[in-house]
Amino acid sequence: LLLLTACKPPKVEDTRVTNQIKTITITVDSSMVNPTMRQTPETLVVNSDLTLLLSSGKTLNMTKAQFNKLIEDIKFVDLSTLKEIKHPPALGGSYKSISITTEKNDYGFRSNNGTDYPPLIAQLNHKIYQLIGKLTAPSNSTDEWKKLKQLKEYTTTDFNLKEGVEYLEIRTYYRGQKEKKYRIEDYSIAIRMGQTPLSFFKPKLVEEFKKIAPNLSKKTNLKHVGFCLMSGCISNISNGFMIDSHNKMWVMNTTEDILNMIGDVDTPAEAKLVLWLNDRRMGEPKEDIYQYRKSSNGYKILYEYDNSLSNAGDCGHFIYEIFITKNGKITQKKLLKKSDSKNGCLAMD
Repeated sequence: LLLLTACKPPKVEDTRVTNQIKTITITVDSSMVNPTMRQTPETLVVNSDLTLLLSSGKTLNMTKAQFNKLIEDIKFVDLSTLKEIKHPPALGGSYKSISITTEKNDYGFRSNNGTDYPPLIAQLNHKIYQLIGKLTAPSNSTDEWKKLKQLKEYTTTDFNLKEGVEYLEIRTYYRGQKEKKYRIEDYSIAIRMGQTPLSFFKPKLVEEFKKIAPNLSKKTNLKHVGFCLMSGCISNISNGFMIDSHNKMWVMNTTEDILNMIGDVDTPAEAKLVLWLNDRRMGEPKEDIYQYRKSSNGYKILYEYDNSLSNAGDCGHFIYEIFITKNGKITQKKLLKKSDSKNGCLAMD
């Protein structure tokens, strides 16, 4: 892990409104439907300690990634500026309110016969009830496998990073057949992670962040792979770039660095990242099929792929069983089935 000092960017004052959310409380009073019936309002509370309290008294537990997903639209918004939308009165409606408590202030929003939530609050309400449905859904059979997506299909908040990590991206650098050095200015971004999108930082800080040079020393092993033909070899190598909660920038050049930023592997996106970090191929073929089951101590993966190029290893159609521990280690890779490649076996010159 390398902290930038020699090329430290200028100090940039962070003027973002950052809401450190403590609780989100939704209260529903249905007595307006029939005023003659006195009903106790239903209340549910979302807490930053990752608990969700229902009116029934039941407590649901969510992950940090799920909580970050809930608050991503309101974390950097001045809540005091959100205005309710006026609608004509609705007969027999119910009264609903959402109160948001941050470390500094309390904010309240109502939805009743005469008003409705601001769009961001309506979206927050919808996402909370979606999450409750997911957390209370009957557990799937242990025999059911779920599909892992392509790495780039996951969003930044699908990753549950350590406290203090605001934004982390992995950049990939390329070296062609006739090139002695990697093209530093020409990189692609393999994945973006964190609870804060890069666009939320000050433009000057973002500009400096994009220009940071990678660390490609001999110790660099982060997705360092190559492919050789008769005419020569091509290769790529990656680095991680991070902005912490104090707007300091860090460069990471080892797989261990990235795994340290993740902490426990506890989301499907993080499991897929571990697979990608350990894959010795340059790309991520869309034809490959990854399925997973989550267990108490990690992820079990079924990996199916086809290889018809003898340059890229053993030809054939393969199904492997892989186990990923919570600390991001692959402790098992077992071949379950091998058959002939669907496309034969070819050599690329």
